[in-house]
Amino acid sequence: MNDDNRPSASPILDPLARYASWCLAGVLLVAAVLRVWGINFGLPFVEHPDEPFWVTQVLKMIKSGDPNPHDFIYPSLYYYVNALIYLVYYGFGRLFGTFGSLADLTEPALLIGGSGKTTLPALFLTGRSLSVALGVATVALTFDLGRRITGFVLGGMLAGLWVAFSPTLVANSRFLIPDGPLAFFTTLVVWAAWRIYQDGRTRDYLLAGVALGLAVGLKYNVAVFALAIVTAHFLRTGWRGIKDWRLYGAGAISVVVFLATTPFAILDSQAFLQGAFIDIRHYTGGHAGNTGNSLTWYLAYFWRTEGPVLLLAAAGALWGAYKRSRGAILVATTTLAYLLFISVFAVHAERMALPLIPLFAVLAAYFLVSLLPSQAPDRKGVQLGAAAALLVIALIFPLAGAVRDTVRLTTPDGRDTARTWIDRNLPAGSRIGVESYAPWIDPAKFSPQGFYRLDGQPAEWYAAEGYDYLVFSQTMFRRFYADPVKFAADIARYEALFSAFEEVKVFTDGGYEVRVYRVPQP
Repeated sequence: MNDDNRPSASPILDPLARYASWCLAGVLLVAAVLRVWGINFGLPFVEHPDEPFWVTQVLKMIKSGDPNPHDFIYPSLYYYVNALIYLVYYGFGRLFGTFGSLADLTEPALLIGGSGKTTLPALFLTGRSLSVALGVATVALTFDLGRRITGFVLGGMLAGLWVAFSPTLVANSRFLIPDGPLAFFTTLVVWAAWRIYQDGRTRDYLLAGVALGLAVGLKYNVAVFALAIVTAHFLRTGWRGIKDWRLYGAGAISVVVFLATTPFAILDSQAFLQGAFIDIRHYTGGHAGNTGNSLTWYLAYFWRTEGPVLLLAAAGALWGAYKRSRGAILVATTTLAYLLFISVFAVHAERMALPLIPLFAVLAAYFLVSLLPSQAPDRKGVQLGAAAALLVIALIFPLAGAVRDTVRLTTPDGRDTARTWIDRNLPAGSRIGVESYAPWIDPAKFSPQGFYRLDGQPAEWYAAEGYDYLVFSQTMFRRFYADPVKFAADIARYEALFSAFEEVKVFTDGGYEVRVYRVPQP
């Protein structure tokens, strides 16, 4: 089924048409290099707050032999995939004499979220490698989706490059968390939905249902992507498609796949419902420093990270609606629905928005390709020049951000210098309070105690409890200073602590601030 009246790719209008495979290979190589670069960040220290949760929970399941995760804030697919990876890793360890029993798979030690240490960095690298692999696969899917919707290999290459360069996707493709892999499955849903519209084969409905079930098996909130399947179906069939059993079959398959990857949603339904509602309450209730007008926050975030791609995507959505491009309408409808859905919640986070970036890339590519002349006229310099200028700016912006963020990630920062300084300069046995994201402090030498936030107690309490030092972390306390009006009370509590205690040392290496204060004893 032809999407619109755009011509198919040709050597005149699309000089890349003859080299599609090479273009794809080049884009994937760039994507892989950006994601592998820095994959071992932090190790053996654990600086991401969520990675230790997954490692610990999966190891608990393996050692106990209990396939029930007993924690359903997330669905279970990511648990099971990593459990399989760890069992393979353990099997090789047994084969080569590294491990004698499952007890040798040791959990990471944590002071508090964002402050931990592992004796088995491989447990983190394996999970991060999975994220890298699916991150590169997301680029491949976006390349093909962009090519199909624009009708040009050039459109696929542009969409693929934007996803390859995206600072947010690059960063989250290095983490051992489900959000990076999630973008692959949500993109697969849209890709399969496009096949439904274009070809309408039963196997396309089957693939779309499986992809949706796997996506929801990673995170509940992406169930909204079912709209892509529904939209594609009715764009192809019109309202008569309401009687087509394949639409309902795709929905049924998605439910079956979800239950197959999260079987204890039925087998332990009470725990499942409790866990799912905990997540809902969290996102509707609030999170320290991450609440407010979520729609405004997401748009501002995308502008800071993706830059012109956001504007080009908006232009692509509008232009697609004007030209009645079914492909652009399908992608734009899904994009808008998911953006509005996550904006309903009080809590906002970059990882919630990851599934949108491949869709932005496709819409942006559609708009830029639409600037190409429909034929090869003698005078086309102005039109092609404008498209080329937009292209260069839109590609450089995210690439520069991805490189900058990776350099920052792999460069020693205030946590590293503070950790070394504390170990060498503070008296052994000191009782030290540390908040989230603070540097690791050796429990064998000191007496550290983790706090989610150090402003949770007044200055007098720390003195009365015998604390010698407090260590403050930028990622926690600085988040409130970004909005001094909304978080005036939080800032006041921190300032009260800063004024009550003696500043010993402030570290700002690599743009990351860590403060060490001495607690005066009564």
